[in-house]
Amino acid sequence: MNGEERREKIVHIFSTAKEPISGSTLARLCQVSRQVIVQDIALLRANGYGVVPTPRGYLLENRPGVSRKLRLRHSHGEIEDALNTIVDVGGRVVNVAVIHPVFGPMSRGLDIHSRRSVQALMAEAAGRTLGSEGRSVTYVYTIEADSEALLSVVEKELNRKWYLVTGG
Repeated sequence: MNGEERREKIVHIFSTAKEPISGSTLARLCQVSRQVIVQDIALLRANGYGVVPTPRGYLLENRPGVSRKLRLRHSHGEIEDALNTIVDVGGRVVNVAVIHPVFGPMSRGLDIHSRRSVQALMAEAAGRTLGSEGRSVTYVYTIEADSEALLSVVEKELNRKWYLVTGG
């Protein structure tokens, strides 16, 4: 299989996957080295595919379902509750961009889809902060769900807990 066919296969694998796919798994499925997969991922991203790296592998940002970017404001200690609120009603957190008052915007691909994945993230981040314990940090979450109605429920719950930032 040539490079173009391999990249089509990779996109197909991403579009049907429920979980992130590691580079090693893609390399095995495509019968190439992991280095070739890294190059393919770079080419796919350059061609407009939303391939997002996560700690557990790659995923395609524009998977089936719908997504919405929500601006939230919560303290460092409230991160776990905000994420649990999202997953408890059926949302998935694909990405988070942090707008820090000193450092500016920073982002990270995530795959938060259950309380277990929230716990894993919190364990990984134990002891780390962005240097601000109050609510001065704004987070922009990319949240996916199976329907617009479900995204609206996520938004309503976040608003009920005073995490949602409304307006400009």
